[in-house]
Amino acid sequence: MSLIIACHLVGLSLLISLNAQVKKIENIKALGAVEETYFVLESDSKIKEGLYTEKYRGITITKGKYEENKRIGLWKFKDFQGKFEMVGIFVNGEKNGKWICKDEHRIRSEIYYSNGKIDSLFSCYEDGQPERILRHDSNGDGIDSIYYEDGQLELVVHKKNYCRDGLHLYYFKNGQLSTESIYKDGKINTAISAFDFEGNPLDPGTLKDGNGTHILYLIPEESSKKNTKKSSKKESKNKSIGFTKNQVRQYSNGDLDGPYEAYYDNGKIHIKGQLKNGFKDGTWNYYTETEQFSRTEEFNYLDEIALEYKTIDGIPPFFQGGEREMMKFIYYNIVYPPNAKKNNIDGMAVCNFITNEFGEISDLKIVRSISDDIDQEVFKIVHEMPRWNPAIQYGLPVCISYNLPVRFKLE
Repeated sequence: MSLIIACHLVGLSLLISLNAQVKKIENIKALGAVEETYFVLESDSKIKEGLYTEKYRGITITKGKYEENKRIGLWKFKDFQGKFEMVGIFVNGEKNGKWICKDEHRIRSEIYYSNGKIDSLFSCYEDGQPERILRHDSNGDGIDSIYYEDGQLELVVHKKNYCRDGLHLYYFKNGQLSTESIYKDGKINTAISAFDFEGNPLDPGTLKDGNGTHILYLIPEESSKKNTKKSSKKESKNKSIGFTKNQVRQYSNGDLDGPYEAYYDNGKIHIKGQLKNGFKDGTWNYYTETEQFSRTEEFNYLDEIALEYKTIDGIPPFFQGGEREMMKFIYYNIVYPPNAKKNNIDGMAVCNFITNEFGEISDLKIVRSISDDIDQEVFKIVHEMPRWNPAIQYGLPVCISYNLPVRFKLE
């Protein structure tokens, strides 16, 4: 039996007296790979006051200033390998004015804030074509427009009080309207219509006022590559060729709740199951492409809530330098708990956490446990990680829930 995970040096915190009002904190973690330096009040060590820096492997990844525990002035958030950078101004703890997001040394987006709320956003592809244009008025009402790489409009979202509310229009690359729906308070409320490339109507489902079915269609792969109405007409000949049901979802009060079906591209049933509050519940049946029964799985929606990984259209959050760098960090900094090793306990633990719009980690919890000792080791390794790079959705840094699996194995 041998241990395949390397050992770890316990984090060291040094308190260095600076003057009578503040003291300097140097927090060194993960074999010295992570260095955090900031100042706190002598009278209350929970209140940050003054300069803040965070370094990963000797390179500054976070830099700014606190005043009475609130961020003020210019702040910079970077990836230590230059894969991401976000720069902007805080006023009294809130983002204000122009913020810039860079992706591999190019400006990906410009975001304008007022008291922490987005006034407008402009993001572009590498060739300068618009990717997203978002504008809000003083009430948070506005229109969010997203574009394909060739400049063709892809999605139009109407917003109220900074939330999806109103018409939601999705377009094919040839400019034809694909789906039209209505959102209310951020949730889909009514499915109005659906079309194929030619504009022939498809069944959108019965969803109305937050209740009923919503039907999603599989877009034919070959047709989706053709970006002109002429090519679509020639291929479809006024028929919805290739447009088969992809999913049938049941909603209740705007939430996924009830029967769920998924189909193969040949139109045959693939999955049948139940959703509760948006998560798998009960018995789920799976079938082959010839409709032969394949297998069954059992789910409890309470467990699924914990294990659900929230996905986005865009770039997910990532560790400084990327996944390979994260694997190296875990390998060199984690310890196999002696008690778990003694009792031959191994397997995969899963830790869930939130990465905010700056990539800062919070709300850690174990959602798949092996043993208490291993759970604590996973907590420790995540606590010692540097700030991640945030998830980016069409040019906008966003908060997201992330599941990190950590495998413990004895040989």
